Amino acid sequence: MQKLREVCSTNRIPLTFDEVFSGFRLAPGGAQEYFGVQADMVVYGKSVAGGMPIGVVCGKKDLMRRFDPEHPMRIAYVIGTFSAHPVVMGAMNEFLHWLLRPVTPELYTEAQRRCAQWVRSTNESLSQLALPVRVMNFATIWTVLFKEPGRYNWLLQYYLRAEGVILSWVGTGRCMSSLDFYPSKIIMSCRRKQSEPHKR
Repeated sequence: MQKLREVCSTNRIPLTFDEVFSGFRLAPGGAQEYFGVQADMVVYGKSVAGGMPIGVVCGKKDLMRRFDPEHPMRIAYVIGTFSAHPVVMGAMNEFLHWLLRPVTPELYTEAQRRCAQWVRSTNESLSQLALPVRVMNFATIWTVLFKEPGRYNWLLQYYLRAEGVILSWVGTGRCMSSLDFYPSKIIMSCRRKQSEPHKR
């Protein structure tokens, strides 16, 4: 990322971070803080408003200017169904204030530690069972990786759902663990589902 920043700066190319999905998952300052790289423009989605529908574009002044200096009346209007909606603005305000709390970085560190610990223990179990599947993570974002091609790999989600575990609907998923993610909760939840009779 540092090299990309250098190339963009040298060639006067705006470096844009698309964080619509990752949002502020990597650090309180998002990917810029995590990688130590300042982007020229960053795009955020619902993550900045606690899941409420919103799109946010942040950038340097010359990139964010909404009019043509040579034609001042040529303005780029920004409109939308949820533009400046009070509920969305309120949720975003609360989230951004939460990011600035002194304790927030510690919560990120702990959440990433718990997710990494769960990934390690899960992969150890999968390895002991000689199953060709692993769990991979990047901070608190994780996915399922098949180590061998197979025509029935897609059935994994079907069988997990039958046991009460639901993954993302996109392939093996780009799944995320929340701040209240604890491996013991997952295990207890799965055991409880197994003990319940299947309803048809």
